[in-house]
Order: sequence, then structure tokens, then C-alpha cells
Amino acid sequence: MSGELIPFPDRAGPEDEAGTEPSYQSTDSCSELVGPVVEAELVDEEPAEVQIRRPASHFEVAPWQRAVEVRPVLPSWLATGEQVKKTALWALRFAWHRVKFHAVRSPVYALRIGMRVPIGLARVAGVLFRWAADMGEASEGRRAALSAGEVGAFVALSRLASERRVVRAKVALVGLVVLLVGYGVMRWLAPPHTGSAILAVLVLGLALAGRRKEHPILSTAVVRRGYVRLTEPMVYRALAAAGLGGKPPKPSKVDNRNLAPSDEDTAIGTPTILVPGCMRDGEGWRVVVDLPRGRTFEHATARRSELASGLDVAAVQVFLEADQASARRVTLWVSDVDPFAGKARRSPLAKCPPVSVWDEHQLGTEPRGRTVRAALLFAGFLIGSVPRVGKTLTARTLVAPAILDPACDLTVLDFKGGRDWKACEAVAVTYRSGDDDEDIVYGLAVLDRIIGEARTRFAAFRSMSDEQCPESKLTRELAAHGMHPHVVVLDEVQNLLRHPVYGKDALPKLVWLAKTAPAAGYTLVPATQRPSAEVIDTDLRENIPVRMALKTLDWRSSDAVLGSGASALGIESYSLQKDRHKGVAVVRGLDNGRGGDFQTVRVDLLTAPDFSRICAVGRQRRIDAGTLRGMAAGDADAVAVEVSIVADVLAVWPGAEPKVQAAALCERLATLRPALYAGMEPAALTAALGRHQVPVVQVNRAGTNRNGYPLAAVRQAAGRAVEP
Repeated sequence: MSGELIPFPDRAGPEDEAGTEPSYQSTDSCSELVGPVVEAELVDEEPAEVQIRRPASHFEVAPWQRAVEVRPVLPSWLATGEQVKKTALWALRFAWHRVKFHAVRSPVYALRIGMRVPIGLARVAGVLFRWAADMGEASEGRRAALSAGEVGAFVALSRLASERRVVRAKVALVGLVVLLVGYGVMRWLAPPHTGSAILAVLVLGLALAGRRKEHPILSTAVVRRGYVRLTEPMVYRALAAAGLGGKPPKPSKVDNRNLAPSDEDTAIGTPTILVPGCMRDGEGWRVVVDLPRGRTFEHATARRSELASGLDVAAVQVFLEADQASARRVTLWVSDVDPFAGKARRSPLAKCPPVSVWDEHQLGTEPRGRTVRAALLFAGFLIGSVPRVGKTLTARTLVAPAILDPACDLTVLDFKGGRDWKACEAVAVTYRSGDDDEDIVYGLAVLDRIIGEARTRFAAFRSMSDEQCPESKLTRELAAHGMHPHVVVLDEVQNLLRHPVYGKDALPKLVWLAKTAPAAGYTLVPATQRPSAEVIDTDLRENIPVRMALKTLDWRSSDAVLGSGASALGIESYSLQKDRHKGVAVVRGLDNGRGGDFQTVRVDLLTAPDFSRICAVGRQRRIDAGTLRGMAAGDADAVAVEVSIVADVLAVWPGAEPKVQAAALCERLATLRPALYAGMEPAALTAALGRHQVPVVQVNRAGTNRNGYPLAAVRQAAGRAVEP
């Protein structure tokens, strides 16, 4: 390709000053599109100048073109259909609020108008009298002439005033006649109620004439906030207050090629607001900022409260997003109001649509109104909060797709003992509610059974080819042939993990399910209202990829759910308000598609009737598909028989001895089921058998009296346990 030869030395560096050979670069930035790059040819072997061949099609951009800022044709609130819808809804809500506000106060307005009409009438009469009597500036002139002793001027002005009064009296009389005649004609030609309308207009006019500025007739329906529009000076001020930058760059420092401050400015700690600056985005304002070099998105999130203070808004109104293009680029979005103060949106799953756990489903919305979606498979979900802030409602919304999908199994172990999950009994393979020792032992046995099923699946995976089981995990094809995905819900898991006897056995089981079982299609969903380090072990939390923290008490509780050091990065939930932010969760582990894995989500609402209907529909779908099994299908609960403490005591009873000491039975039980009974103390066994009305007796062995149990009472308890 032919073209002109031009000298193009690169910018001189330190090596140039030392006399070494300088580097050179091609001016053709589109060489990949127009052809191969032609290597530079040295002329006369002089390093000071080089000639390179540039394609003839290359052209330079004019200086004035570099400084042009291309603004969007449509404003941001008209850019998309969604933005138009949000703007229209906001305008309608605003207008409807004002209508309701003034309608309620209409009797007060009528009283104020009645009180101001006489005042207005007096003011209008006074103005007309002063005009007709020429008591304005002309009167002041006559008074000044008389004070100065200018009799001739005073007489002339008085004569002129008399003539003016006569003319104004005639004008007033003609005006009055015209008004009366016009009123009569209108009463004759106009509709019947025209006179009332005219009278109403006259009354309103007199009321306006009699109003006082400090006491308006209409009350204020909307009070303006501390700021109306986010501006660049406000952003710079907030960044400086948070220690994220200095003063805004001077206009002289702006590089017209990219409309950004030069490297010299950003190097000394000046943030950059990218074009087009502050823009309207949904129900708030958005601005993209390049922080000073050395500052990152994590620095900004850690100082979100300081940013909010600099903007003079609440911290819950300020949201930050990372940018994949640069580690120091941050998107700042400031909401007009608290975006989580209103009512939660009803979940679309309440309509019971056809769903699959292999797909992502709507979990809720983030502050800017964008939908947050989550997939249940190949993940785990840890939910933690203080009581009564929507933890169970959040968990039910999360697992609703597993209930509606007939090709998904469900296990629910509610260690609170309430009725929050009672509806799942119609669809669950295993359902249990309670926090007694027997319920805890039952839950451990269920976990053992699930672990055994998962290990059986992994054994089957090892026997398959790479085509049948790619990546050694569950596929849609394998699920269609009977290996159904399985969601395991553990509500109030702290009652399991903190049990004095069985808690130490539960933790390794949960860690294995969270770490290994997801590849086999098992999803663990533990929820707790006591998020603390002694409940949520680090090994368990770090193996659950998705953590959801609703309102917590302090940073320690927040970090127990979201991860150690999360609050130091600004990822915390203790700043949420318990009453205003029910159902609001800080979610960590879900990719937001914008360079981050955490976001604040308002979880969609499923009411108790909605959830019951979902369970009923899920049951019918399983019946139609032939996938209803376990307790929901009426199958015998083998786990309940297997872990009966009475049956286990009878199984290890030494022969036909009438009485046996509790310590001896504890040793034998530990041999029978080490995972359940290892380390059991006699007091724990006494408490467990006491629920079955087995009395404690003194048993003498080798000259020592110890607590024990009679064989007859244990057999009676076993008989009562098997009665229908």
C-alpha cells in the first residue's frame, strides 16, 4: 500500500536525553484494518529522525473535533420505554398525592377564603378610591409645592387634579355600567349556573387580594428536599469529605482529546467526573467517577457513610458500583428517597408459572429497579438476620422454584418448631418441625441419608464417560433419568449447630454438603436468626457461595454472614432499619454483571396464602409427572424408626438385665452409632428418655449406685412409640 513518508519520532524519554536510540511508533492506529504495519526505515542511519510509511487513507482529527461533546439526542428519562414508564408513574403519583392532600383540607381552605374576602374587598375599594381621588404621586407633588411656598405651582397642580378626578369618575361610572350590562347579558344568554361561576371567581379574586404571604390559603403538599438536582460540585465536595479526592480539576488542565483531567491532575489526588456528568437515572441521579490513582472501589464502599454526609442525604440512599474497565472507576447512584421504605413487590412466582431449577429466577429488585435473579443449582445460600425482619419470607421466595418444579426434590427441617414451613409437607420428601433432642437426632439422620445419596451419585458419575457426565456433575439429561436436583432447607440452623450433645456432629455434615454435594445437584439453604461466629463456623460460611444478610445488630453479626472483613469494605447489613427495611437483604456472591458480586436487594414478597398455593400446585405437578415421593407420597418414614432413641437403647440393652446404669448404655450407644452418640453424657440420655416417660432408678453395680433405667419401662415406651 502506497502512502507518504513522514517523520514521526516518539515522545522523548530518559534514554533520549542520555543519547541512546529513541523509540518510534506508527501513527496508524487502524493498521489491523487497513493492512500490515510497514516497519520504519532509518534514513542515513541517523537515529534523530525516522520515516515511516503511512497509508494514504489515514487522516487526522481536527483539533476542534476532539473537543466536541456528543450529547444524547433524547433526555435520559425518554431514552428507553422503561424510563418513560417510570417517569409517567412518578408524575401520576405526584399529581394524585396533591389531589388527595388538598381534597382533605378543602373545608379549611373554604374557611380561609371566607376570612380573606372582606380583607380583599377593603383593599380593592381602597385602591379604587385612591385612584379616583388622585391620591398617588400627584398628591405628593402638590404637597411638596405647598411646602416650598410655590403657590402658582400648587394652584396649577390642584386644577389638573380636579380635571383628572372628573375624568376618572366618568370612567368608573362607564365601567360600572358595562359590568352590570355585561352581567345581565351573560345571565340571559349563558347557562343557568354562569352567575354562580362568576360569583365564585369574584370571591376567589377578592380572597387572593386579601391574602398574606406568611399565611397562604393552600397548604404545601410537597416539601422540597435538601437538594433538587445532583451537580458536579456536590459530587466533588462529597468525595473530598470522604477523603477520596481533592479539589475539582481546573479547566486549563482538561485534555480535549478525552475530556478528562490530565495525568498530572489525577496523580495528585483529583477525582474525575466522566462525561456527561450527573444524569437522571430512574428515581435518582447517576454519575461515573474515576477516583484518584491508588484509590479503588473498595475504598469508596468503605466510606459510603462519609459520601452520604457530603451529599447531605441518608446512607441508605447512596449506592456504589464497580466498573470492569478500571479498578478506580466507580458508578455513584443517589436515590431521591429511601428506595426500600415502600411495600415489597409481589413475587411473580405467586402466579405459579412453569419453572425449572436449572434456570435463574427473580429474587427481587435492587435500588435502581433492576431485577436480581438467582439460580438454585450448583450453589448454596446462607441466610441470617435478627428475628422478625423477613428471614423466613426470604427463604420461601428463594426455594419457591424448587417447589414448583416437579423434577426437583425438597427436604425441609424446621428446627424452630413453628408452622412457617408446614405447607411444604405436601411436597417434601422429608419434613420435620421441632427443636427437641429427638428432632435434632432425626435431622442428623436425614443429613446422613442425603450424604449417602450424594455419594452414590458420585460413584455413578465415576462409571460414566465424559460425554455422559461432563465435568463430573449433574446434567439436565441425568436429571431427566431420575437424578433429581435436591434442595435442603434448614431453618433456625443454630438450634442444630449449638446443641450440647449433637451439635458437634452436625457441622462436618453441613460442611460436606455445602462443599461437595452441589456438584451432585444438592443445594443447601441454612437460615438462622442468630448470626454469630459460634453458630456459623468459618469453614461452613466460606463453602457457601451466596450469603444473604438481612438486618443484623452490629458489624460482627454482619460479618458472620457476609464474610470476615466485609463490613470494613462497606458490605454490611447492620445499618438497615428493622421496621422500615423488612425483606431487604445485602446479598454477596451473585454476580451483578457490573464488576461486583454484592448488592442490596428488596426480596419479592410471597404471602402465606401465596406460599400455600405454590405448595399445592407443586404437589399436583408432581402427581401428574409421577415424581411425588417420600413423606409427601405417604411412604413410610424409615428414618424415624431408625433413629428412635428408645429402639436404640433396646438394641444395646445387655441381655435381659432388669436395670442398667446410664453410663453403660451411653458406651454401648456410642458403639452402635458413633456419629450420633459419641460423647453422650448420662444426663443427655436421661433427658432423651424422659420425653418417653422412662423413669430414672438407682442401679447398683460393683458396689456403686448410679442412675439407670428399668427394662420394663423402656419396653413400655417402645410399645407406645409404635402404636398408631
